[in-house]
Amino acid sequence: MRNSTSRVTLRLPTDILGTLQNEAETRNLSLNALVTTFLYKVIICELDLNTIPNITISQKTLKKIIEKVDESEFNEMVKDGPKVIQNLFLILNHDYNLDNVIEHFFNLIGEHWGWFQFSYSNKNDQYRLVFKTSLGLRWKNYLTMYVTTVLDSLKVRIKDTKVGDSAVVFKVELVQPQLNNY
Repeated sequence: MRNSTSRVTLRLPTDILGTLQNEAETRNLSLNALVTTFLYKVIICELDLNTIPNITISQKTLKKIIEKVDESEFNEMVKDGPKVIQNLFLILNHDYNLDNVIEHFFNLIGEHWGWFQFSYSNKNDQYRLVFKTSLGLRWKNYLTMYVTTVLDSLKVRIKDTKVGDSAVVFKVELVQPQLNNY
């Protein structure tokens, strides 16, 4: 099913239009598709993700920070993961359950904050969550602890966790119907 669309006319500065046209051509997209994608990203970032305080830092800086943090500090930092997501969902009026965490947190964080590239599959409430990253072993360790803490708070069963050279993969199953797990 296609989303309904509406026609709108906009005035854009010539240099911005030129940049958009070049980017659309580079990505092999129509100008309309590119602008729609960009607007969607801005709406998600401005209206959803920015409802909680956050900062954007380069991956290089993040990697340096992670390399300096010791294991006990990691453990303290990951404890905040579920609380941050629960607070975000409370503000956005989303139930705190696995499907919403996948859709409204893991997908968005991966796409907009650059923590990881996220993908998943679900077959009969058996989920496979894939977090691809190039930020090194320490970051993968932090990410594994962070995601594990979030999944534990959702009261799902983690069947398997694998940490590879460039990815962390979780196999998870629902143990009961997901309600609002605040």
